[in-house]
Amino acid sequence: MTANRADGPLGVFLAFSSRLLRRLRAVPAATPEPVWLEAEGLAAALTDRGAPCPIVVDVRGADEFDGPLGHIGDAINIPVDRLVANPELLGQYRDRPIALVCRTDRRSATTAAVLAAAGFRQVQVLRGGMQRWSTLALATHRDGTEQSRPAPTDQP
Repeated sequence: MTANRADGPLGVFLAFSSRLLRRLRAVPAATPEPVWLEAEGLAAALTDRGAPCPIVVDVRGADEFDGPLGHIGDAINIPVDRLVANPELLGQYRDRPIALVCRTDRRSATTAAVLAAAGFRQVQVLRGGMQRWSTLALATHRDGTEQSRPAPTDQP
């Protein structure tokens, strides 16, 4: 009886290393650093009628969006888990500047990396998030009734 090398330890090693190499190639080399946007710059961009206005996407949950910190007027509220699962929720804004907002800036930075991987090229993260925005006493809206855009649906 002749042993086939593919069935022995060498075959197991080759099969394992082949799968490992495929997985390593699929992982991006590094997560890109977010493009940061200062609160004052976003406030100015939202009021400047001559410049392209960024789409403000607040990635906090609905309870935070309407909570004590409020939200930026005309912001779209899409929680981070929904947007990470389906970046195409923002597909209609792919060629527009997008400003991501959360409470601090961590969830926004995570979301920015996902959107960049999905081909969105004009994504910025509000540095310091709504905490910074609130500290600067910039205009906010609360209770879900004032100047907020409805979130896109998962359905086409």
